[in-house]
Parts: sequence; structure tokens; C-alpha cells
Amino acid sequence: MEIVGIDWGRKKHYCYLLHQGKKLVLKNKEEDFAKLLKIKEAVYVIEDGNNRIVDYLLRNNRQVYILPSRRSSEARSFFVIEGKSDFIDSKVIAMTYEHNPEWCLQVKREGIAFELDVLVEENAVINVSMMQDIGRLDAYLERYWPEVKKFSVALPPENWRLYPSVLLQKTFSQCLIKRYSRSLKRWVS
Repeated sequence: MEIVGIDWGRKKHYCYLLHQGKKLVLKNKEEDFAKLLKIKEAVYVIEDGNNRIVDYLLRNNRQVYILPSRRSSEARSFFVIEGKSDFIDSKVIAMTYEHNPEWCLQVKREGIAFELDVLVEENAVINVSMMQDIGRLDAYLERYWPEVKKFSVALPPENWRLYPSVLLQKTFSQCLIKRYSRSLKRWVS
């Protein structure tokens, strides 16, 4: 049975087929992931279990194992390999599974664990999106409406919500009205 070590990356994945001694570079696209399905009877070992390549392999009924990063760095000391590269890392991952399979954990997407993985991933996407929106709003206010930007400093970001509560909107509106009424009185008099 072939052992495929995968060094996961955001844009590219570096794979090493241990018994064939073959290297593969896959872009983070399902079309590239399909190259892995051509390998008959293989075990796939990767450091991180929450990414697209793992989901793809599991959807296609492949055996996937994760090697905890703590064990991965420990394994590097066992194998005398010169240098540091993504292919060397993928080779070490595959060799670790071959020599110490008990260090690896099989990934299964079923039951409550799968539901929790989905919820955690969705939460991460929403948080990133919200922080980007806050940054855009901050830049927009700084450029076009600096007087509101000064007020928003008084309202800490942890109180900002994607869908603000009615109470928060009312408080925000009342504070703005009071502030503008004071500035108008100064300006008019």
C-alpha cells in the first residue's frame, strides 16, 4: 500500500509518494486533487486535518490520517535528512506513518465531530469577514466622515455586531444626536 505524505499549504500542497519515491505539487483546486485518486490503495497522511484536500479525499472514500505537528517536529529528529523544504517535510510525514503509525490519528467525518468541524469552519469564515468589514468601515469613516470616526473610538469593536441589537442602535443614535446638537449650538451661537 502506498503512503502519501502531504505538506499542506494555503496555495499549494507538496506530496511525496513514499514507495514510488515520486513528488507531486498540487494547487489548492479539486482538479489537482483528482491526481491523488489515481493512486491505487493509498493512505494519505497530513499535518492538518481541517482543509479542502482532506475533505476531498474523505468525500472520495480515502483513508486519511493526521500527524499532530508536535509529533511531526519530533519525527524530523529521527530521520537524518539534509535540508529543509516542503518535499522533505512531506517525506518525513510519510516515513513517520510507515515507522510509527500509532502517532497518526485517522480522520473521520461523521456524527457530532463532523458537525463541530463545519461549525468551527463557518465561525472562522464569519469572523474573518466581519473583521474585514470593520476595517473597510473604519477606512471609509476616516476618509469621508471623520467626525463619526471620532465617536466610534468611544464604542469598542467588541460591542460592534454584524446585526447590532436595537438597544445598541438606540444608544448609538442617542449619542450621535446629543453630540451633534451640542456642536450645532456652538456653531450657531
